[in-house]
Amino acid sequence: MQNHSTITPFIAAVLLKSFALGAGNGPSPSIHHAAQEQSQKPPELVSPYWGGTRNADSVSSLGRLVFTQDYFPGTKDLNGQFMGGTEAMWLTGHNGKLFAAIGSAQDQPGNDPKPAAHIIRKDVSDAPWQVDHAFGQNSMRVEALISFAFTTDLYGQPLPKPARLLIASHSELRPASETSAVFIRNDDTGKWQRSEIPSRVPAGNLGVRSFGSHLDKVTGIHHIFAGLNCGRIYRGSYDPSERGCIRWEAQPERTAAVLPGKGRKIYDYSRVLCFAEGNGDLYIAARITTDKNGKPIDGGLYRRVDGHKPFWELVYRWAIDKDVLQSRFLRGLTAVPDPKDGKHQVLIANFEYPGLIVRFDPTRKDSSGSILREQELDIKEFFNRVWNTPTARRRGAIAAYNRFLPITDPETGETVWLCGAWVERPGSPNPPNNGSVYLIRHRDGRYDWGYIYDYAHPVPAGQRLTGCRDIELSPFPGEQGRVFYFCGYDGGAGPGHNTAWIYKGILEVKEP
Repeated sequence: MQNHSTITPFIAAVLLKSFALGAGNGPSPSIHHAAQEQSQKPPELVSPYWGGTRNADSVSSLGRLVFTQDYFPGTKDLNGQFMGGTEAMWLTGHNGKLFAAIGSAQDQPGNDPKPAAHIIRKDVSDAPWQVDHAFGQNSMRVEALISFAFTTDLYGQPLPKPARLLIASHSELRPASETSAVFIRNDDTGKWQRSEIPSRVPAGNLGVRSFGSHLDKVTGIHHIFAGLNCGRIYRGSYDPSERGCIRWEAQPERTAAVLPGKGRKIYDYSRVLCFAEGNGDLYIAARITTDKNGKPIDGGLYRRVDGHKPFWELVYRWAIDKDVLQSRFLRGLTAVPDPKDGKHQVLIANFEYPGLIVRFDPTRKDSSGSILREQELDIKEFFNRVWNTPTARRRGAIAAYNRFLPITDPETGETVWLCGAWVERPGSPNPPNNGSVYLIRHRDGRYDWGYIYDYAHPVPAGQRLTGCRDIELSPFPGEQGRVFYFCGYDGGAGPGHNTAWIYKGILEVKEP
């Protein structure tokens, strides 16, 4: 594997800029809810649904998982390939195996190698991880890793059975305009194929930041959507004659209103952070972009209007603090049943700044005409109550880096949603207070929490797990429904080395 001392000054500058701006460490004062523009009157605040403080005896059993460290960065796999990384970005079960996306941005290596982004694989429950694919030296992160199942061909004809593909995107940093691409695994050979999106993308981070799935209500075609860091959205369809089995449209469905020009940086784009399909419609959350005076001109929450000439309409734009980059992000967009009556779906998501979980109801409007936004959880306030630290001001309050994962609670049979978070526990970075946390959302909007820590392998003093980025159900026989995998570390905490982590959480079985 190549050493990264040869990375160009351009790429190094991009990485430093991206992590200086992308850290989840915004200050904690709250901001008002917003309508389409900052100058408009904010919509009404709605009382939050509170999980409150629960003791160890009453918290959900999903909050009392027993954790063991499952990945040990800084080691070699059975084939002699080095496995390291600063961030474990995604976990994905695919065809009975478990895959993880590892990034190495902000890495400061010692005497061992400094790998680029790579994907690792676990074949069975008790097997060690091994490298499945290593990207080139211009790739510091795996931005997304999904198992996608097409149900129609590119003409809308139903497939005899879903065609499932494992798809990854990486942060491809280039000093000049080039085409973007994703990588698709050939499960027969175990090799990854590059699938080009046939359109040149402006210089910078060419990578795909997020993926979406949607069956167009008008054409009947099942599409995959790629949301790029530059703000564009491209559409693909299933075509087994294409390399990787996806045919990408040459023209984007959406282009950000502002593209970088002279003196602009990657983070001036309205990068597409997440997709969600709810009530038969597809939505995206795109980072808000401003003009030189700090006025928003692109980004927000958008809904796709289906058809032979589809387009994206803005349905909500929140107020931002022009001096706090994190106020422009909305993460983890996920459709869930309306907690009031369950008759339609609402969208839940996390505002990284000031640290709120909110929901959007597409069937209701606020006073400005935007879809209604309601607060579900103030994350910092929640943990201040849990830990009895009412005056604490905590660094960061990120949740649902990628998604809220729906699972069935084995005790109650109800559907709940799990998401990771980054909230500093009192006593961090000293063990055992330097672990990580996750949230458990109930159908009625209440929240519980859990703590990730392996007391047999304590995190060394002065270090911490920081954010839990993703959670995945075990795909292995005998573990489904009672074993979960968690991964994380946030490079926004600063430079590190071999800080990527994966833990296995096992549900304790009560004695009859």
